[in-house]
Amino acid sequence: YAIKGHTRMYLTCELNDRLTLDRLWARSFEQWHLSFVRGPDGAERLILQSRRNKKYVVVSGGDMRALEATAEEPERATRFDVFAVDCVSEASCWGSDAAAQVDARDASLPNGPRARVPIFGSPKSLLRNDTGAVPHSARLIARRTLQNWAMLPGMQPLVLTRDPETEALVKALNDAGAAGGCAFRAITLGQDFEDQPKFKQPTYRGLFAAALRTFPDAPVVMYTNSDILYTSDLRDTISRVASFFDTAKATAPALRGFMIVGQRTNIDPPASDVAALTCGAADEWLRRHAKSGELFESDAEDYFVVSRELFNWDDIPDFVVGGVAFDNWITNRAVRMAMEGRAIVVDGTKTVLAVHQNHGSGRKDSHKTPKSRYNSELAHSHGGTEMGHTYHAAHETWRLRTHAPPVVIEKYAILLH
Repeated sequence: YAIKGHTRMYLTCELNDRLTLDRLWARSFEQWHLSFVRGPDGAERLILQSRRNKKYVVVSGGDMRALEATAEEPERATRFDVFAVDCVSEASCWGSDAAAQVDARDASLPNGPRARVPIFGSPKSLLRNDTGAVPHSARLIARRTLQNWAMLPGMQPLVLTRDPETEALVKALNDAGAAGGCAFRAITLGQDFEDQPKFKQPTYRGLFAAALRTFPDAPVVMYTNSDILYTSDLRDTISRVASFFDTAKATAPALRGFMIVGQRTNIDPPASDVAALTCGAADEWLRRHAKSGELFESDAEDYFVVSRELFNWDDIPDFVVGGVAFDNWITNRAVRMAMEGRAIVVDGTKTVLAVHQNHGSGRKDSHKTPKSRYNSELAHSHGGTEMGHTYHAAHETWRLRTHAPPVVIEKYAILLH
């Protein structure tokens, strides 16, 4: 059997024997043998055996209470109660109102609900990379992306670049935005950031440090790859998680900060200009294209919303922007901090629509570059990436009703209630 969960995705036995709920399809890793066993009380309970590794599912120890297919014998398998419910809604069916830890207070960031969250990135050099044909032109993708960022309510865009073509594009967008009648936030330009000496390209730690310096009062900053578009409710999720963190920290002073990470949806962008993304039309455009898009893999993280105090960026290795491994390494680090009670890590996939504009090159091409090999070696020698998927986050955001404000839910309270 294949088992579909509350995410509408399938239960999977991964290569590390952990169970996840992040597959849109049901193949061999998503196949389960179901058996009922009778207990001393006479009640029948369910045990699961993975078709992939022929082992039975158990609940592992530790704070995260993960599900794993590691038991060799059925006698060691965790036995699950089976019951029928009359579901009037997804929330009532899964018991999220009672079992999940939901924070439903008014959303606000630590220094007030009107504080803008810096959203920053470092686009590829248009001087060197604008060789793609429409719709995969680097210039068109950059223009569409930056205009989208500049119109996100509650966000302050920052572009970190020394590329004159990118700087000219930002200035042109700012001029056009100032002359238009829409809620356009002028894009800040920055040139003061660290380059990795060998590759002469920006480092992730350098970009985060630059954003924190540029906005010294910002309690939260958001890094994103520069080909990702967002809907106007992005800030709602950030505010809700910040509020949830504040509540948690009141009783857990060891908490340093929080991080939001999530999956992206890949689309093939149309061969059009950015007019469809102006003056409030972006959300409809993004949702329409996302319906025919593809929710991408849980280990391909393209954005990180990070509270100021979570990391000491001077201690972070000099991962090169555009290379692989940093996303999984930083997620792994945050998740391990969460397991120690020092962080809250939230999977925002269900409430943050992050739309990736396919740019024509192969999805795995970046894995073959020298800077990717360098990043992979850094990750391996500085703690690894074992817990670097979005599903390793112990919390996630939901909307319990269409258009309802996001809430923060402890995932394992639902799965193992």
